[in-house]
Amino acid sequence: IGSWDNKLYALNAENGQQLWTYDTGSLIFSSPAVAEDGTIFFGSSDGFIYALNPDGQLLWENFVGGELDASVAIGIDGEVYFATTEGSIYCYESSGDQRWVYDVPDEVGALDREKSIVASCLLSGGGAVFVGCENYFFYALDTSDGGLLWKYETEGEIDASATIGIDGNLLVSSRDGYIYSLDTSGNL
Repeated sequence: IGSWDNKLYALNAENGQQLWTYDTGSLIFSSPAVAEDGTIFFGSSDGFIYALNPDGQLLWENFVGGELDASVAIGIDGEVYFATTEGSIYCYESSGDQRWVYDVPDEVGALDREKSIVASCLLSGGGAVFVGCENYFFYALDTSDGGLLWKYETEGEIDASATIGIDGNLLVSSRDGYIYSLDTSGNL
């Protein structure tokens, strides 16, 4: 469990006893993600992405800047995807090596909008990662290289994480008061 006291807590699921804590340099807004091998990945408002082993010992940390307010998504091959409040989307190998980064561009007609990302990345399982941005755009990136597949503009900030509906469409909520259903090619 992440906390606003700058710590990640591990609790015994059966009795709630604290097993260990890990101190970061700032608040932890998001939930940690746990890989099949037990590695724990999470970000903090201190601008670091962290990887801990199951007993809370640091495996690696990398400073990426901005705040990491959204949860990490773990891919099929164990790679981790996350976004920052500076408008960057990252893919890291489970070893801590950066695979790629996509920086949200200055979109035409959106120059006065924040490029902050506080929503968690969503993986399709079919080679795409999706995430909404406070610049009103929803982005689809290729998981292999971070290349832009498509983008869709709403009429408001996107600060909630998207989901995939039972029909396979992406459901995206925007501060414009609407929920958008997009197919995986970006069509409304």
